[in-house]
Amino acid sequence: MLPFYILLTCLSSYAWGRPTDPSEFCFGGCELALGSFQFNETSTSGSTPADPSTLHAKNGCNNGLQVPSLYLCLKIYCTAGERARGLDGMNETCQRGSNITIPPYSIVDGYSDEDIDGLRHLQPEEIPRGGDFILNEVSIPSKQVFKLAFDTLDAVYFETRIHNIYGCAMYYFWVVVIAIGLSSHLGPYSLTFQNRNSKWQPLPNDDADIDGTEEQIRKRKRSIFDTPYTLLKRYITVPATFGYKRSQNIGWCTIPTRVQSLAIGAFILINIVLCSCSYRVFPNNIYWPRVSDQVLRYFADRTGIISTANLPLIWLFGIRNNTLMWLTGWDFATYNNFHRWVARVSTFEAVLHSIAYTVLIVAGEGSITEAWAYYLLYYSQKYFVNGVLATIFMVAILVASVYPLRRNFYEMFLWLHIILSILVIITMYYHVEIFHGYTLYIYPCILIWLLDRLLRLLRILTFNNPQFWRNNPTTKATITYSPSSNIVRLTVPYNPTTTSFNIPRPGTFYYIYVVDSWRFWENHPFTLGYVTPTSTTAESQIPEGKFIHSSPHSSSMSLGTISPPRRAPSPQHPSFSEPTSSLSTNFPPESAHLLPQSPLPSPPPLTTSSNRAPDSSTLTFLIRPYNGFTSRLRSSCLSSPSHAHSPSPSHSQSYTTTHTILLEGPYGTPQPLHTYTNILFIVGGTGIAVPLSYLRTLTSPPSPTNGIDQEATRRRTKIVTIVWAVREKVFLDEVVGRDFPAAGGGGAAASDPLQVESSGGEVEGMMNGGEVKLQAYITQSPSSPSPSPCPSPSHLPSSTHFPNTNFDEDEDKNDNNTSSPSPSPSPDTNAAIHSTRQLQPPNVKISTGRPDVFEEVSTAVAEAAGGDLAVVACGPGMMADDARRAVVTMLGRGVSGIEYFEESFNW
Repeated sequence: MLPFYILLTCLSSYAWGRPTDPSEFCFGGCELALGSFQFNETSTSGSTPADPSTLHAKNGCNNGLQVPSLYLCLKIYCTAGERARGLDGMNETCQRGSNITIPPYSIVDGYSDEDIDGLRHLQPEEIPRGGDFILNEVSIPSKQVFKLAFDTLDAVYFETRIHNIYGCAMYYFWVVVIAIGLSSHLGPYSLTFQNRNSKWQPLPNDDADIDGTEEQIRKRKRSIFDTPYTLLKRYITVPATFGYKRSQNIGWCTIPTRVQSLAIGAFILINIVLCSCSYRVFPNNIYWPRVSDQVLRYFADRTGIISTANLPLIWLFGIRNNTLMWLTGWDFATYNNFHRWVARVSTFEAVLHSIAYTVLIVAGEGSITEAWAYYLLYYSQKYFVNGVLATIFMVAILVASVYPLRRNFYEMFLWLHIILSILVIITMYYHVEIFHGYTLYIYPCILIWLLDRLLRLLRILTFNNPQFWRNNPTTKATITYSPSSNIVRLTVPYNPTTTSFNIPRPGTFYYIYVVDSWRFWENHPFTLGYVTPTSTTAESQIPEGKFIHSSPHSSSMSLGTISPPRRAPSPQHPSFSEPTSSLSTNFPPESAHLLPQSPLPSPPPLTTSSNRAPDSSTLTFLIRPYNGFTSRLRSSCLSSPSHAHSPSPSHSQSYTTTHTILLEGPYGTPQPLHTYTNILFIVGGTGIAVPLSYLRTLTSPPSPTNGIDQEATRRRTKIVTIVWAVREKVFLDEVVGRDFPAAGGGGAAASDPLQVESSGGEVEGMMNGGEVKLQAYITQSPSSPSPSPCPSPSHLPSSTHFPNTNFDEDEDKNDNNTSSPSPSPSPDTNAAIHSTRQLQPPNVKISTGRPDVFEEVSTAVAEAAGGDLAVVACGPGMMADDARRAVVTMLGRGVSGIEYFEESFNW
């Protein structure tokens, strides 16, 4: 529907401004040339009419002097066809407006050429420039006057046409940008599909299946596109726009990636150019004699039309359910950047539009008092008042959307955004309704907003248990707060048999509503950590071979990372047995659901059987509580009478409560990490949810029971390294003991969260076998106080936003300096760490201080030994920027197989 409206709008622009042709303006030229004068009306007796108020109406349709003058002008300058079309239109207008039939054209048949030559020929200097100038005889415009009138109409029609063409150019520009994203996103998939269906078999993906040395393998894999693609990544797609900061804010601003900035910069440049060119001006224009007035009028129209044309783009780029994200693979943050910058450009153009019109109104008046009085007269016009209000509301939105307000007062920002946006749409509609066709730019905004709200509702209804509406207790989510780790764990019941359209996938996030709260309308996004079954019947709930019914293009990259072509796996070099399942799909494992397919042990301690259905699973979210929504989750737990002691004597009690939760999602698409042999996660705090969500799909071998097509998605990943900066050691113990086994398919944690060996599951084998390595850095200083159960805002230092994990709050605020050294731990801390190491698998290493991100990336590159490497960052802004800079440095050193992914969410 939206493309239809945009197409209709653009096509209408050509109808408004047809090509300039003398046949279009001949009648109008005569009418305009004579309309600049006022003709007297005399009766047959020679007296003037008694009622001067009838003078203007009669001049237009049956004035005894003006009508013959018009007919003679048409006889001299126009063809018979032009004359007939013009008179037909004039007669229709006079009959409709004044109920007057114009005199027949035959009234000028008696004028010979000599008679016409003897008539008064109006000259340019006689064109009135204010005041009364009344003609008392039949007169015709000279060639110079007719040309001025013709050129005036020609300029007006040209400007009207070019204004609308340039308005549509905004859509042409973004079509090109989206086409580039679409081609870069679909290119690797089409190449893989083509290779899979050709007789020729490409090189297999798994190096172990190829004979020859590692150096020979690398040589065989080189492509002529490697060098230009590496240069593209090094200078365009991966780096920050300038300098070093990308995820960190600079003052009140956030800076996009370089490739996003190039797109935004090109858009701004196009708007500047198109607002500054193609003005057809000349002296003695009939409408605006001064060239400055012509420039002001055309400039005001141009900026206003382009500003209005940008409105649907603002709404399109700002919604959650944006189909373009699926088509291009770009994330919400990318389109949110586009949304903000298109809105800024549109608002700036609206301000220029208002200023130009104001100057045009008052410039021709003598004194300031007269100018002000004349300006106030316009406020009696509804369109003018609504235009002024629309500009004010757009500026208000811009001011209310500054980064500090979005970050610290999100709910206030959101409500102001919604209310002011509605007011902009209403006032803009009444501003442009008198101008033909421009309401076509308003309707798509309303349609987009309504469609997005409808899709949000459908997501909620399709994901959440339908029995929710009968107040079934199985929809109660368990919320547990641990003061020792200062973490809120949110576990939400999930029934895979009722939500087949919204199967959880790694790297996705959900908007969470607490509907039994008095602020039930609030919703905030959180990254899904993992899915675990809560009963041994989970296997029976999931059909064998179940997979996500989605496009293979669901793998997502932000604008700034372009997928390199991937070779299709060769069936001649299988690394596992042929599939036995009758189901076969080409979807990557990131598109597979996160539920294990085998019977699992009893549920983890944080779940309570009274709140769980026997045949349901749970989604787990790890949340760091700070201000606002997350603070209320923590307070709800602390105020609950139920609490439980940790089984480990070193851990304090936890507080548990239940709430009725609605989930809207999943949003986002998984990254194509399954195509990389080596993966390095660099995360901080609750950013550990990102590697947790990918663990199972990256480490589980394909089998007929896990929904992964063996031929199309052979697991290439050999090593998964997780570098985690975590503040509290207790949080580290909980994640290693509870969440890693659950995320890897091992199900429940052990009774003691440190006893990983007793928890079962695949993670134990992966860690002991070397496939998954965890390097944890405890960043909390030994001298720092333990987290208070109810920390006050004064205890929370300023920080960088924690991307894509706890989106509405700041995460791990003390972790901004990711490379600075930390004080030496106390003897007690060292003893605790030593005790922990004795219980951890060999590939879990714990250090104190903060990670050296560059050194971690360098080590991963060395261990990859020329193979491909995916670096995934999710943490404080400085950590993500350090990771980005390290990848760019590696690209500069000729490491072509490295790719950078950033899990971030920016308002």
